[in-house]
Amino acid sequence: MNKHITALVLTSSLLIAGCASKAPTFADKLQAEGAARIDIAEQWEKGSKQVKNGETLVKSGHELIKDGQDSVREGEELIVKGKVEVQNNRQAYQNLALKVSDIDTSDSAFEHVDKLKKIANKWEDGEEKVVKGNKLIKRGNSDIAKGNKEIKDGHELIASGRENMQKAESRY
Repeated sequence: MNKHITALVLTSSLLIAGCASKAPTFADKLQAEGAARIDIAEQWEKGSKQVKNGETLVKSGHELIKDGQDSVREGEELIVKGKVEVQNNRQAYQNLALKVSDIDTSDSAFEHVDKLKKIANKWEDGEEKVVKGNKLIKRGNSDIAKGNKEIKDGHELIASGRENMQKAESRY
C-alpha cells in the first residue's frame, strides 16, 4: 500500500508541475527567433569573411608566382651573361698569358700582370653572376611554390566560405 501512495504522490506532483509550466509567450517566441536569426547571420558573415580572405590569398598567390617567374627569368639571363663573361675572359687570360715572349722589361712585366689581373677580375665577375643567377632561380622557384599553395588554400577557403553562406541562407 505504501508503494501505491508513493506512486500517487509522484504522479500528482508531475501533473501539478506540468500544469504549472505555462506555454511560451509571444515575447519568448520572438526572442528565440531572434537568437536563431543572429546565429544564421553570424554563420553567413563568417562565410563571407572566408570568401574575402580566400580571394586575397588567391590574388597574393598569383603575385608570388609572377614575381617568382620574373626572378627565374632574371636568374637565367644572369647565368647566360655570366657564363659568356667567364668563357671570354678565360680565353683572353689564356691568350695573354701565352704572350710572355713580348715581355723584355720589368715595366712590361708589371703591365702584363695588370692586364692579367683585370681579365681575372672580369672572369670572377662572370662567376659571381652565375652564382647570383642560381640564387635568383632558387628563390623564384620557392616563390612559385608558395604562390601555388596560396592559390590552393585560397580556393579551399572560398569554397568553405560559400558553403557556410549557403547553409546560412538555407536555414533562413
